[in-house]
Amino acid sequence: MDDDVYLPPDGVEKLYQGLIDNVGDCIAADTFKNQDMSCKQKIIGFVRNWAYPRFNKDDKWAIKIQKNASFSYNNSLSNDVYLFQSVAGLASLWKIEALRDIHFQDELRLGRFNFAYGEDLLLFYKLQ
Repeated sequence: MDDDVYLPPDGVEKLYQGLIDNVGDCIAADTFKNQDMSCKQKIIGFVRNWAYPRFNKDDKWAIKIQKNASFSYNNSLSNDVYLFQSVAGLASLWKIEALRDIHFQDELRLGRFNFAYGEDLLLFYKLQ
């Protein structure tokens, strides 16, 4: 597990129940909580990663990938479950069939980057 990712002791059980309740192929924990960052942290996130908040309480998406490969995050989360276009891969729980169906082994060339940021993005893009 990465040192910047925390799941509570019952985290896997909660993810599993969420997967069953929402009839999905994959579910993930909100490990980064962009919406809870300070204003200064949000500005730094924008400058470093082009990540920016969206302000729409009716938005069903927690994370959306932008055309330039940056992402935007819902700054007005009010539910427990949202759709996402990318998350931290290590904090996700998958139905094995969905994971097999995306044939991620075809993307082994990404291993040369030694950093999972692009891998996670591609992994969840293929899921969509």
